[in-house]
Amino acid sequence: MVEIILNFIENKYEPIMKILKPFYLLIVIAVLLLQCAPNEKSDRTDPGVPEWANEAIWYQIFVERFRNGDTSNDPVYESIQGTFPHEEIDNWTTTPWTHQWGKLDSWANSLSNPLHAINARRYGGDLQGVLDKMDYIEALGVNTIYFNPLNDAPSLHKYDAANYRHIDRHFGPTPDRDVEIMQQETPDDPATWQWTGADSLFLEVVKEFHKRNIRVVLDYSWNHTGMNFWAFKDVMKNGENSKYADWYEIESFDDPATKENEFHYKGWAGVSELPEFKRTITNEKPKYPIGYLEGNLDSEALKQHIFNVSQRWLDPNGDGDPS
Repeated sequence: MVEIILNFIENKYEPIMKILKPFYLLIVIAVLLLQCAPNEKSDRTDPGVPEWANEAIWYQIFVERFRNGDTSNDPVYESIQGTFPHEEIDNWTTTPWTHQWGKLDSWANSLSNPLHAINARRYGGDLQGVLDKMDYIEALGVNTIYFNPLNDAPSLHKYDAANYRHIDRHFGPTPDRDVEIMQQETPDDPATWQWTGADSLFLEVVKEFHKRNIRVVLDYSWNHTGMNFWAFKDVMKNGENSKYADWYEIESFDDPATKENEFHYKGWAGVSELPEFKRTITNEKPKYPIGYLEGNLDSEALKQHIFNVSQRWLDPNGDGDPS
């Protein structure tokens, strides 16, 4: 997309761009230096900030786009259902790693808008790819890894969690077996939770990073789920009789006596793919322009579920030591 935009600008403003083009690199360097400049107003003694974070050198990993270390676990067409663009795609396949980013995939023309192919792409990045590059990452001199969401989810970004308790099936070595394991569990009962192949491989990744004195931070968004999340699917099926109905910001439930579907809910930032959790409102006038709901989560059961998931990943062996 960046390439497309630059080409457009160059064509439209060709005389100006001919003058500026030799200075592209200098402009990029200047922007990076500004971004990296220390903030003199920041309080590095804030008691809410862990001491180690003050000296953290971060490296961010977006697994799906990092490295395909195991082609046998690549996503399949069925695994990308339930997320944008919500269309049938003829002859969909994973995108080759060396594919030119600005070039449309061969299957893109089956979409109503071919540019939506960008959202439908999967390159097959996985946790084996992260393991393969451990030495490279260590050589960079970083001491903290920030993982974009690893939730089992249909999207490329994984913010639309189908569940919080497992790593995405296609990030691990045995996707089909992982699905079988998930189906044996009761989602809201941690006593039934098992470890999938993807979960176990992730724990191996954490172990290898720790051997190199590199911390690992996970990205979890505790204000929404995806439409495929097990609790939200129960709400869609059972309406106000669902035991999880109070987890979400439901504006209206469906009336079975009518032909219309009156089921409406709030999506995070207005995005319908991200049903928002219900909160106890503490500020009727949100300070953010897109209207986040402010306040604590309303459901005690939801809070407990989040605590259970947090404990699972912070202390996977149950010894009480999250390190």
